[in-house]
Amino acid sequence: MESIVHTLKMKEHHHLVLFLFLQLLSFSMNKASSLVDDTEREALLSFKSMVSDPRDALSGWNLSSPHCTWFGVSCSTGPVPLLGNMNKLVKLNLGHNNLSSTTEHNLQFIDSLVNCTDLEILILNSNQLVGELPSSVANLSTHLREFYVDDNFLSGSFPRGMENFRNLTVLSLHQNSFKSKVPNSIGVLHNLRRFSINQNMFFGDIPDSFSNLTQLYWLTMGNNQLSGRIPKSIGNCQRLYILGLFRNMLNGSIPKEIFGIASLSKLFLDQNAFSGSVPNEVDGLKQLEFMDVSDNQLSGNIPPTISDCSSLRSLRIARNKFSGPIPKLMVKLAGLESLDLSSNNLSGPIPQDLENLLALKNLNLSFNQLEGQVPRGGVFMNLSWDSLQGNNKLCGGEQEVAGKLRVPTCTTKKKQNISAAVKIIIPIASFVLLCVLLCFIWVLISHKKKHEKDKGTYSSSTFKGRCPKISYSEIRSATNGFAVENLIGKGAFGSVYKGLISSNGRIIQSTTPALVIPVLLPAAVALSMSGEVAKKCVSPP
Repeated sequence: MESIVHTLKMKEHHHLVLFLFLQLLSFSMNKASSLVDDTEREALLSFKSMVSDPRDALSGWNLSSPHCTWFGVSCSTGPVPLLGNMNKLVKLNLGHNNLSSTTEHNLQFIDSLVNCTDLEILILNSNQLVGELPSSVANLSTHLREFYVDDNFLSGSFPRGMENFRNLTVLSLHQNSFKSKVPNSIGVLHNLRRFSINQNMFFGDIPDSFSNLTQLYWLTMGNNQLSGRIPKSIGNCQRLYILGLFRNMLNGSIPKEIFGIASLSKLFLDQNAFSGSVPNEVDGLKQLEFMDVSDNQLSGNIPPTISDCSSLRSLRIARNKFSGPIPKLMVKLAGLESLDLSSNNLSGPIPQDLENLLALKNLNLSFNQLEGQVPRGGVFMNLSWDSLQGNNKLCGGEQEVAGKLRVPTCTTKKKQNISAAVKIIIPIASFVLLCVLLCFIWVLISHKKKHEKDKGTYSSSTFKGRCPKISYSEIRSATNGFAVENLIGKGAFGSVYKGLISSNGRIIQSTTPALVIPVLLPAAVALSMSGEVAKKCVSPP
């Protein structure tokens, strides 16, 4: 290369010779291997520093862009080279290239890595590798600590022999086409910190073997076909930072143990079939920033204790069966940026204090049963109608606001006061009227009972203004059969007698001059009663 550079410097037409050199360089790099490592990158930059470039053709040669995009440099795809002779290899990073495996070669390079007995890190992610990982994976170095094959087109079952790598801290298989159950043997990897298998076709239950993975901080198993319940043993992973189980077929309730992981920052359980309620123990997630439980069958109230998740930035519980009011204590979530409560059965007014959440930029309350006036401040100032649609009892305080949100204008305060007064007065008036009616009925019943009690009896009060009820036989008995000795006198209408009448064991006897009672009777009895009363008291037999 030095002789070429010296020759180039001696030429008069530098740009023409430079162009020819770049074509030669491009040809030399389009060989079996498609890699240009750091040493070759440095060589290219060193070459740039030694040549004259009057047209600034090499201005794009810098560390801010991949060398495969530099002018005059091209990198072709091809099979991965065999590296079995590098027995002292510790780290192999072939990630983010265009490496491919054809049917002819079919990942044979992994077989050659078996000889790399000191290999600790193998990075093959973000390539175009196709097919099944060979069984030789299980024979890689026992010193292996990190294994990345994510973002390829690999298929087959879960890589065999992973339980052999007891020092493994990272196992990243996501975004492939693996299809099998997740083996229980994963639980023997006590040093595992990152386990990522999302976006594959893994199925069956999540193995209940996470209780031993106490170092785990990253667990993502979303976008698979996993079913059954979340094992409570995940609650033993007390260093867990992210838990992603989204887009599966998981069911049952969310274990309370999950909400006891104080270090948890990101919780993604959306698009499953979880049921039950979110437990009050959610307040144990003090470090939680993102929580998504949307598209499930969760029910009950939104626990007010969620307001104690002071680090929360995004809360999504859309498309569930939550009911009851929106907790007013949500105003404590000062850092909340996104809140989606849409498509539930929430009712009651929108808490006015939500407008005080200054960090809140995205709010969706659509398709609930909310009612009352929509707040005007904070996030509500720029809220569009689609964030509130499906709440038929909401209204706007002003006509302009109501028109923007496509809700009716709220009634005036005066009408509201009158309506409120009517709602109070009518029940009170009805209660008073009912009490009066009951009292009236009670008086009638009491009077009737007393009347029936006194019927057929006498009392001394009878002669003080009330008529006694006297039969003809009683009169006959009282006058001793109308004896002559009881005869007082005779008149034009008949005779007048005196007599004694017994009532309740007492004898009622005239103590005042007898009064003649002119009645159409064979005889009458003189009693101590006023003339007005006496006229009413004796009737024909």
